[in-house]
Amino acid sequence: MVTFIFLKYHLLGRICIFDTVKPLIFHKTKFTPEIICNPTGEMTFKGRALPENALEIFDPLFIWIDEYIKTPADKTVVSFELEYVNSSANRHIHTALKKLEPLLDLGKKVEVNWIYEAEDEDVYDLGADYNDFLKINFTFIKK
Repeated sequence: MVTFIFLKYHLLGRICIFDTVKPLIFHKTKFTPEIICNPTGEMTFKGRALPENALEIFDPLFIWIDEYIKTPADKTVVSFELEYVNSSANRHIHTALKKLEPLLDLGKKVEVNWIYEAEDEDVYDLGADYNDFLKINFTFIKK
């Protein structure tokens, strides 16, 4: 508990200064996607999402989103171009998208671009599942 609290405040210092959210960037690895979140309302997820410990990536992302929704852009565009998503990352991606839904109640626009390979039905189906369970508008883009 103490470690998480310290981590949370340490991360808040890195992503938020004087009520301005800073960009959050995770570089792509063999097991984790590139994640770039900008306070201008652009968020991108690209690569494979099968982290050994998903919370190492998603806890900072959740904190960033919590700060971002305090002073969001008028339009938030989230782009996914994922090759593979394990069950843990799947659950956390759903949570991240769910955290953006309150923006719709504030009159803000939230859009998701779900980019997938034409022959990759699994990735397409994952996006379709999110689309079915969330209030956010999805656009499916076949590569």
